[in-house]
Amino acid sequence: MQLTIKAAVAAASILFVSGCANNEALESQMADLSNRLDNLTSDQQRQDADIQAAQATADAANAEAMRAHKRIDNINTSFEK
Repeated sequence: MQLTIKAAVAAASILFVSGCANNEALESQMADLSNRLDNLTSDQQRQDADIQAAQATADAANAEAMRAHKRIDNINTSFEK
C-alpha cells in the first residue's frame, strides 16, 4: 500500500515538474500572440486613418463636382435667355 502511494506521489511530482518546464513554451507563445495582437492593432489603426483620408478626398471631389455642375447649369441658363 505504501509502495503504491509512493509511486503515485512520485508520478504526480514528475508530472508537476514537467508541467512547470512547459511554462516557458507557454510564455513564449503568449508573448508571440501579444506581439501579433499589437501588430494587428497598429495595422487596424493605420487602415482606419487611410479610410478617413480616402473619405475626406472623396468628399472634396464630390463637393468640387457639385460646384462644376452648378457652373455648367449657370452657363446653360445664360445661353437660353
